[in-house]
Amino acid sequence: RLTGKDRKRLGFSGPRIEDSLLQKMSHVCSRPVFLKRPSPVILLASVPGSGSFWTRYLLEQLTGVYTGSVYQSETPKLTLLGGGLWHNSSVLVVKTHSGPSTHERLAYKADGVVLLLRNPFNTAKAEFSREATHDNRKAATLDMFESQKDVWKRVVRMAGQRFETLVSYWGSRAFSMPVHVVFFEDMLKDLGKELQRMADFLNVEVSKDKLQCVLQHRSGLHRRNHSSDYDKFDPFDPKTVANHNEHIRAASMIIPRVVSYLREEKPSRDEFHEEQKQTVW
Repeated sequence: RLTGKDRKRLGFSGPRIEDSLLQKMSHVCSRPVFLKRPSPVILLASVPGSGSFWTRYLLEQLTGVYTGSVYQSETPKLTLLGGGLWHNSSVLVVKTHSGPSTHERLAYKADGVVLLLRNPFNTAKAEFSREATHDNRKAATLDMFESQKDVWKRVVRMAGQRFETLVSYWGSRAFSMPVHVVFFEDMLKDLGKELQRMADFLNVEVSKDKLQCVLQHRSGLHRRNHSSDYDKFDPFDPKTVANHNEHIRAASMIIPRVVSYLREEKPSRDEFHEEQKQTVW
């Protein structure tokens, strides 16, 4: 629980928002605290829509230590912590989606990086959901992709490029600092294994009972709920698929496994008609 000094240092006022969040959760495995001893500054780097919101919740509940963010706009409504605390070592990891110019400043002060990767086709849908609904826990309805077409076009245009930039930059930093790569898809398949791997990288001991508690209450208030229609919905046109695949291939030069994110490319409607013309005598 935040002390009076902690709240003053973070600029919090009014009711204890973190307490109200805890009350809404069906079960609490840990009540996070700030680290008292000096610790390394570890970044949690990802593309928007990769699951950093959920990952921070899991780590806080697993370790009992607050996570932070470089974004001052992040208030306790997003996690049990609020505010940007990346510049000190009182938190476990510090979330960032920052671009290359900011990466240099972050890398200069960081001691290591947890690189959270997710299929850029899925990050585009997740980030659009956040922008369309203004909520990290809700999925966009299918009609929102049409009614907010301009937002979707902007989000999907940036998703592939951001993915390549993230992988290329932080992947190459593995030669100069510890970098731990986590695939969101692996978290869905075997969450216990991936949480233990992150805890080992962060040099935090966790008990079997605490890990089991987190696994039983993995969703909390921090996991996006969506329908099977949303999962099956494919809003990507052939041009977007080709563009994303290009960025994925470039990223695979740094981390080969991401090549599994490639999607089958189909000709666009214009290309299809052109092929049909060429087959007519």
